Amino acid sequence: MWQKIGSFEGRSSFSSWLFAVTRNRCIDATRRVGPAVDDIDEMDLQDPAPLPDALLEQHDHEGLLRILRTELEPDEQEAIWLHYIDRVPVDEVNDIMRLENASGARGVLQRARRKLRAARARDRRG
Repeated sequence: MWQKIGSFEGRSSFSSWLFAVTRNRCIDATRRVGPAVDDIDEMDLQDPAPLPDALLEQHDHEGLLRILRTELEPDEQEAIWLHYIDRVPVDEVNDIMRLENASGARGVLQRARRKLRAARARDRRG
């Protein structure tokens, strides 16, 4: 940074300038190194974490459905179903549900996930 301090012109905040210089330095460093060439087995690249569908299959379906029905409002149930079961993108969920508030489907999904986490935690304790 001390080598580049002369390029700071004050047109932005110092922290923004510092971030830009650091980012550019990192990009330059990766360009010089080049890609690593290894004999990588495809199995080594797979994520060991189970996919959401697999997690859903591992859980008690009836317990999960009960929580969805009892803990969530109808609009939250619909948003969860559209996004996670029917795999509709959030922007389309917003259009389908005709949500006009600022947070739209993202807000509804966030509220529903928070309620579901709390309900699952209560179920585990009780």
